[in-house]
Amino acid sequence: MSEIHLQLQALAQEVAHREILPRIKALESGDAQAFAEIWAALAEAGLCGLSCPEAYGGAGCDALSIALVMETLAAVNASVAVALSVHNTVGILPIVLAATPEQKQKYLPKLASGEWISAFALSEPEAGSDAAGSAHTTATQTPEGGFIVNGSKIFITNAQSASVFVITAKTAPGKLTAFIVERDTPGFNILPGEAKLGLRGSDWGELLFDRCELKPEHCLGELNQGFKLFLSCLDAGRISIAAISVGLIAASLSQSAQYACQREQFGRPIGQFGAIQEKLATMATDLEAARLMVYHAARLKDAGVAYTNAASQAKLFASEAAMRAATQAVQILGGYGYTTDFPVERIFRDAKAMTLIEGTSQVQRLVISRF
Repeated sequence: MSEIHLQLQALAQEVAHREILPRIKALESGDAQAFAEIWAALAEAGLCGLSCPEAYGGAGCDALSIALVMETLAAVNASVAVALSVHNTVGILPIVLAATPEQKQKYLPKLASGEWISAFALSEPEAGSDAAGSAHTTATQTPEGGFIVNGSKIFITNAQSASVFVITAKTAPGKLTAFIVERDTPGFNILPGEAKLGLRGSDWGELLFDRCELKPEHCLGELNQGFKLFLSCLDAGRISIAAISVGLIAASLSQSAQYACQREQFGRPIGQFGAIQEKLATMATDLEAARLMVYHAARLKDAGVAYTNAASQAKLFASEAAMRAATQAVQILGGYGYTTDFPVERIFRDAKAMTLIEGTSQVQRLVISRF
């Protein structure tokens, strides 16, 4: 790690413990004010513009820096890390990669400062893993060069708080085009998402488009090339989600080890029993393996070489290792682990989401099998 990497990691840790930790209960209850206060702290620390170029007010960080921040935040609370990850990767990156100079000047400074939050909309009620082939949201071009969008998107992280949405819509058979949609666009409505098992501190929702009129300048990148654009951004997003998974493994191990040293049964701490030691050893090994896979994928991206396979492998292994670690953490804490008095039940619920978002484990295996 460079000195800059270590400083950024320390900054993220300081913000997480000062601003996020005291607000976790409020955040988990859906307190929008708690999230707003945390987001303001992230913005003040410069963490909302990690992936944005310095020319537009961002930090211009490399992929390893972003992974370190997400891992560190997730060790305290995964909901905040996921919200920030979506904003910095699949929210900002499509604009960085494909926007016109005018679009970049309009959106990136406010996104980098944290004044605006971004969201990414690909999934639909009938289009999850098959996002291109099964998409029903359409964008019909008008004689004036604009577009009329009809359809819906679901499971959209940051939907309730975002000002800017990067979406896809079908513009030809099997072809998607990316668009930038602002929150107050006529014909665009946002509904609250269903109650979630985990990541309760991160809002989500459903997007409805009913003859939503978009001007030509809302088109992002080339016509019919939206899916290709989003795939490149999803690769970066998968590194970030894998890093969040690493943070969850670290939290599971920390909580388990601490409890195992304090809890006594049969006259001695349970950490002295081989069955508990085996669980802790497996967690510690998975943590190191997952962390190295994430850092490797990030370094490949930073070197400018192909990293799709490495990103999928890191996301697959880290997310499933996070679920294993959280399951064992609950087991080590026993009945206490099943209560909300201890963090491991929240970690358990949050870890499951890592195997689903930014492409399920099955999709990652499909990607990996092609290389």
